[in-house]
Amino acid sequence: MQERDENNLNTDETAQQPPDCAVESEDNVAEPVAAEPVSAGQEGGGSRQVLKWLKIASLLFLLSVLCGVEVIMSAGKRAGSADRDGKLSSLGKDGVAWVTVRGVISSSRSDSPFEKGTGNVSRVLRTMADKDNVKAIVLDINTPGGSVGAVQEIYDAVLYAKNVKKKPIVAMFRDVSASGGYYIAAPADRIIAQPGTLTGSIGVIFSLGNFKGLFEKIGVRMEAVKSGKFKDIGSPYRELSSEERAMFQAIVDDTYQQFYTAVKSGRGLPDDRLAGLCDGRIFTGRQALANGLVDQLGGETEARRAAGKLAGLGDSPKIIRNQDPWDSVRELLNMEAKSSAAGALKTFADFSSPSAAYLWVY
Repeated sequence: MQERDENNLNTDETAQQPPDCAVESEDNVAEPVAAEPVSAGQEGGGSRQVLKWLKIASLLFLLSVLCGVEVIMSAGKRAGSADRDGKLSSLGKDGVAWVTVRGVISSSRSDSPFEKGTGNVSRVLRTMADKDNVKAIVLDINTPGGSVGAVQEIYDAVLYAKNVKKKPIVAMFRDVSASGGYYIAAPADRIIAQPGTLTGSIGVIFSLGNFKGLFEKIGVRMEAVKSGKFKDIGSPYRELSSEERAMFQAIVDDTYQQFYTAVKSGRGLPDDRLAGLCDGRIFTGRQALANGLVDQLGGETEARRAAGKLAGLGDSPKIIRNQDPWDSVRELLNMEAKSSAAGALKTFADFSSPSAAYLWVY
């Protein structure tokens, strides 16, 4: 009987113990029971994903740095080789300088080494002309032209090389050498083009936008407070007055006359023949040859041979190139220039403000 009572007492004590969710410690403080353990995959999945992407990003960054270093070092080696061949020294072997002109001609808007503007081309031309071992210069041109000031900056450098330093100039046209591209070639002693080269477009264009009709449709009105009646001439928010149009035409006529004079002086064509060629029309290389705007059909081989003969260096003269160590980096960072859409946007940005241009707009 006593044994049964003890068993009943033990059973009662067991029934009175708290549930498994908490256990009292010796100090009578309830401690929570640990939750069910999380699986290893759930516990470290997020952190492992982060680490994975960090490793990939770090690897890509390291590869880009290595590629950049390689590009700069290889460009530097080429520049050093050009220097030993006479780029910076007048003691090198006599040869023909090769200067390239590419893309729309416009002045650089910054001093960044990644932006290559017209000033760089004119500077290279003058530098080459100053070298004693440079006996002639080939202008390798592929451009539809550009802004008036930028084109004339290169033109002045060509005149410096030819008239001041007495270096024969050969201009070689590639796909396109129109408008300002022809302007800078006009003083050359010899102009060479491919039969299918597009050239000519001798003239000036002054483009102005007019958003007045669009603004009226959407209920926007722009007003200008100005110091004189012509201060907002060329504004895209209103129509041109007849007086303003006459002023713009006078600017176009004056810059056109400068172009015409450059071509007449360089090519030696009489007015009665030249006038019909300078109305903005374009020509193929073969048509330009027939009209006296180019002297010969051909490419690099013919240009090199012509320059060598003019310089008295024979048919296969040494070529001296001015290799800028940043050229490869610029090319790498400006791949978008190969996209026609990106090229069009850049051209629009360069000529977004009203300005006269020796430019074939196509």
